[in-house]
Amino acid sequence: MPNVFVSSLSNLIVQTKPNTHWHILGAGAIGSLWAAYWQQDDIATTLITRRPQSPTMMTFSSPSTSLNIYRNTVGAREITQPITHLLLTTKAQQSMSALDSIKHLLSDDAIVIILQNGMAAKKIKLKKNQILYAATTTDGCYFNDEGSLIHAGIGMTYFGVIDSTSADSHQLQATHILLPRHLNVETCHNIEERLWQKLAINCAINALGVKYDCCNGALLATEERSLELRQLCSEISIITKALGLGSWFNDIFDHTCAVIKLTQTNINSTLQDIRKGKHCEINELNGYLCHEAKCLAISAPLNQALVDTVMQLE
Repeated sequence: MPNVFVSSLSNLIVQTKPNTHWHILGAGAIGSLWAAYWQQDDIATTLITRRPQSPTMMTFSSPSTSLNIYRNTVGAREITQPITHLLLTTKAQQSMSALDSIKHLLSDDAIVIILQNGMAAKKIKLKKNQILYAATTTDGCYFNDEGSLIHAGIGMTYFGVIDSTSADSHQLQATHILLPRHLNVETCHNIEERLWQKLAINCAINALGVKYDCCNGALLATEERSLELRQLCSEISIITKALGLGSWFNDIFDHTCAVIKLTQTNINSTLQDIRKGKHCEINELNGYLCHEAKCLAISAPLNQALVDTVMQLE
């Protein structure tokens, strides 16, 4: 008997992928990275910006390639057609207001993917037939001083339905087909735990990177920094285990070191914001963890000290 599901997915690739148009809300490094890889698949993309910008060409470099990419940008007020596929990559603290600015443009059956640090995706509510996915990634990317986009570390991206009642496994696989094929993307049936895993690693890396004003790899460059990282990971582990999360959280230091080695040259997003004088998302990272710890009556002095340090620099 033929595999009807595989056959239907094959038809879906042929019928819908070439015509899919992804709008990307958040024209920073990670949104531009996905736009670059979609362009390699001949998928149309539009980056939605707060202020109108002229379309530009940009150099894009990864460990395996270097090419010019076309950045098609548009202000939210300039969009006249319904948005059927949306990737939201704004900072976590901006996600609600950013989504509200274009929510009226979403088609009734729109697919929305939230790809950002923190747990803001849990707060977002869509219409009945719109599907909300959350994604988390260990890819490292940034803009250099010349404005070129650098894919510094090849990682993994997991995505899944944040509300398990809004989509079934067939829809999850059908959406997976539409994602950039040159990125390492896997479906996940427990995306909330993956979000927590990314949060834990962000809490371990980002604020320390700001404290020492360094790339990821430098956090393991000295015994003093390595010990500080280990102690911070231990505090994070205590909090996450108290929240009832899985065994992965017993080895946060080892997982964090693995990410650091994969993204040695990457400048973490919080440090990028601090260097640019922007409002960063520390309250959605270590600040969020401190809030959860407080609710559990657990002390989190290392995380709180880092929040205070980053806030002072901000």
